Amino acid sequence: MIGARRFLCVLLTLGLILAPLGAAAATFPDTEGTRFAEAATYLRELGVLAGDPDGNFRPHDTISRAEAAKIVVSLLGVYDRVADAKRDRAFPDTTRHWANGYIVVAHELGIVNGFPNGRFAPEDEVTYAQMAKMLLEASGNGPIAGLNWPDNYLQPARSKGMFEGVVGSAADRPANRGDCAVLAANTTRKVTHPRTRRTLRNEVFERAAEVEIEPSDPRIEVGQTVELTATVWDDDGDELSGLPVGWRTTGRGKASVSQTGEFKAEEPGDYTVTVVSGGRRATARVTVVGVPKSLRASPEKVTLTATGKTTATITVQALDARGRRIDDYSGAEVTMSHSRRGGAVTLGDTTKTFVDGVARFTVTSGTRAGRTDRLTFRSGRLRSDQVTVTTVAQTAERLSVQASPSSLQSNVSAAGQVSATLLDQSGEPMTTNNTNVVFTISGSGTFAGGSVEPQTRRTAGGVATVDVYSIAGKTGTITVTAAVTGLRVASTRIRTHVAGDPARLRTYVSASSVTAGHDSTDDDVARLQVEMQDSRNRAAASADPVGLDIYLADGRSLSAIGLKAAGDLTIDAGHSRSGDIYVLAADATSGVAGTYTFEIAADNGLVISQRLTVRPGEARSLSTSLSENISLAQGAATVPITVQLSDVAGNAIAERGLEIRAGWQDPGRRNSGRPTINRVHNPPTDYRSSRAVTARTNSAGKATFNFSADPFVGDDYRLIFSKDKQTVQ
Repeated sequence: MIGARRFLCVLLTLGLILAPLGAAAATFPDTEGTRFAEAATYLRELGVLAGDPDGNFRPHDTISRAEAAKIVVSLLGVYDRVADAKRDRAFPDTTRHWANGYIVVAHELGIVNGFPNGRFAPEDEVTYAQMAKMLLEASGNGPIAGLNWPDNYLQPARSKGMFEGVVGSAADRPANRGDCAVLAANTTRKVTHPRTRRTLRNEVFERAAEVEIEPSDPRIEVGQTVELTATVWDDDGDELSGLPVGWRTTGRGKASVSQTGEFKAEEPGDYTVTVVSGGRRATARVTVVGVPKSLRASPEKVTLTATGKTTATITVQALDARGRRIDDYSGAEVTMSHSRRGGAVTLGDTTKTFVDGVARFTVTSGTRAGRTDRLTFRSGRLRSDQVTVTTVAQTAERLSVQASPSSLQSNVSAAGQVSATLLDQSGEPMTTNNTNVVFTISGSGTFAGGSVEPQTRRTAGGVATVDVYSIAGKTGTITVTAAVTGLRVASTRIRTHVAGDPARLRTYVSASSVTAGHDSTDDDVARLQVEMQDSRNRAAASADPVGLDIYLADGRSLSAIGLKAAGDLTIDAGHSRSGDIYVLAADATSGVAGTYTFEIAADNGLVISQRLTVRPGEARSLSTSLSENISLAQGAATVPITVQLSDVAGNAIAERGLEIRAGWQDPGRRNSGRPTINRVHNPPTDYRSSRAVTARTNSAGKATFNFSADPFVGDDYRLIFSKDKQTVQ
């Protein structure tokens, strides 16, 4: 039974997997389907064989006398003696040889004697007779008296079954690696000691009850080496220091593990390292992360139309030495700045945080064409990268025509509107004005006053509009076509129908979220339109104007969460749809973050529900989890302090990976001790220092600092936390 002490250790070791011999045993790829496969796999699981760096065994290659000595000594469970014997001398031609320790131990145990000239010849090929002699001596059996070499060893070896499965084993013929594995496996399992009647499997390997790897889940960078240690335990919880251990690793990338447990990877990824000994197995999970060396910003060149509002997204990636993106690189900051300022763009947020090796920036075009800026992206000591941005003049390329609403009732003549937008080469509306757009109409509708003659309108901000009307009592389709000289015509269709009375409301939502503190309808606000429909879901108008009111589903007004409604809160008489309605912050410091259900109620009794999200605004302040002043008992334990970044409305900014910096002061300049912040004793006082203590926010946007101080009564400390321009004490 496994000792309780060792059993508890196994439970607490992450990633440890134990398996008896034969459970998911790994065969050498080049032995599969051969007569060597079973023996080679058996010895591999005992930790005796490891294979070459490519994971192959090369069973048909010959084997040197030194390699043979290593295999035989490995079967005896005396690995602990090998290290001590490395500098000893058994033969004059092995003292500088890599296998000297094994050869010395084999000589001490009477397994090898060398040649009559006193040498061992470690690089000579071992013969079948020499291999049989070594294995027979290792099992505790000697030669048969009265016979000469090599029959005195070959005869008992054959009679004990050592050569079972071996083909073509002439005594003086060089043995191949596969046959040596068969000989060693047969000896281990079949040949008993003449006195104890036990095999090497019984005597050496069955003592192993557990194998353990430490550390079990290390994390390293590409190119770094981690030393893994394997420990073999018996049933009583005692360490077995003499058993051989074998190492191997698997994973998608290129990695290696030496037979002393040194693991190194040339590519990032997750790797499994397996150690085997005595038929027992354990695994460790090694996470290898890339080392950032440089940045790549893309696209390398950006062309924007000079509208003053055309935007482009620039993606910055953290790359390793081979130019590959580091997918698990997160938390570090990257900045964007002008290295050449020509008036092409204005910059948005100039500091971003890498998430999974990527950070994204937004730039906005200026209003002057022919301008060029060069932007530089930097992150710590990583090699920077640049992007060139050029503005070009707008060129009208196509028309986009839309109708609002897309259907009109024809109970009476109902009004709608068709807009034609002149789009440039990037799909943005043209900013130039006074371009003539000619509208034509056909079908079951007219322009104002019942006219069906072409109507010319001039663009304003790239858009021209014309009012259209259904014909009372006539159903069908209204087709409106827009034309601009030099461009393809575009058209839209409006269905006309005889509608029932308004029976329901429908919303058309352009934006369903509002940013706290944004009290202008220009941007970052919720925007929608409301349409009345009949029981068949067709647009339905009312003879009288219909007013709209917006409030929270629980009956509270929007002001309860710092919001207000603005825009077209009336559906005009004869119309089925309102204009744009906005939900925005009540003022520049309002808006409670969250997701809400609100209701839109028409004064004709129709009501519809709508979901809305209030997002936190830009970071404006820091707060801490502690009151402004606290007192600690002398020798008190560490005090955790949580720092939260908030927006202008006081909403917590739940963003992972933001770096918060810490500094401290001695207000009275008479402290006897020094503080410790996050295990750093006497850290820099200035939070702006490159060596200042930092912590990164979790998914809730909170960063934790653990504070303690030397136990001197009366010492006062002022702690300062900072993020960009926001600080809190």
